[in-house]
Amino acid sequence: MSVRVITDAELETEVLHSDVPVLIDFYADWCEPCKVLAPHIEAVAAERAGTLKVLKIDVEASPRAAAAFRVQSIPTLAVVSGGQILDLVQGALQKSQLDQWLNKLLGAPAGADVVQTLTVEQAAPAIAQGQIVAVDLRVENDFKRAHLPGAINVPVVGLADDEREAAFAELARQPGNYLFYTRASKEEAADLADKAATAGVSVAILEGGLLSWEVAGEPIEKSPRTFN
Repeated sequence: MSVRVITDAELETEVLHSDVPVLIDFYADWCEPCKVLAPHIEAVAAERAGTLKVLKIDVEASPRAAAAFRVQSIPTLAVVSGGQILDLVQGALQKSQLDQWLNKLLGAPAGADVVQTLTVEQAAPAIAQGQIVAVDLRVENDFKRAHLPGAINVPVVGLADDEREAAFAELARQPGNYLFYTRASKEEAADLADKAATAGVSVAILEGGLLSWEVAGEPIEKSPRTFN
C-alpha cells in the first residue's frame, strides 16, 4: 500500500483529531536515508492497517508541520495519539528497530512476534554501524572462545529465574538496541529474548546464532568484553 503524504493544512484534521494513533514520517525527496526508511514505513502501514494511521510529511513543502514537531534532521518519525506526541526518533531505522519502538509505544500488532529475528545479512551492517549491540547469552568461557564483533556477554543460559530477571533489568536500564544469540539454538535465544522484552529490553535475535555468523564468513572476536 502507498502511504499518503499530507500538508500543513491537513495536520490538525488528519493527525491531532485522528481516532487512531498516527505515525508521521518527516522526509524530503532528496534525502537518501529517507529513501532507505521508506519501505519499512510502507510495511508498518500494511501490518498495522486499521489500528495505526501512517502518514508522510515533506518538510520542505510543509514547513509549519515540521516546525510544530521541532524536526531538526530527517528522517524523523513521530507517533501521536489523542492529539499528544508520544515520542520522536531520528534516523533511518532498521525494520526491527522500528517495530521495537512501535511495540513499546503501542503494543505489537495482532498476530505479530514481539521479538524480531534478523538474518546475518540484516544484522552485520546494523552491528557495523553501531545501530545494534550483539549480546552473547552463553557462559563466559564459550564467549571468550569466539563472539560477534563488539558483543557483550550476558550469560543467562541456565540461570535461575530471579538471576536472569536481574540481568535483564540491568540491561533494560542501559538504553540501546540489542541482538541476542547463542551458539545455534534459535528457540533458546527466542525464549530468553521474549523474557528480556517483557523486562523492557529492546531486543531482536540472530537467526542461526554464532554458527550462522561463522558460516557466512563474518568476522569474529575472541577478546572478552563482559557486561557489568
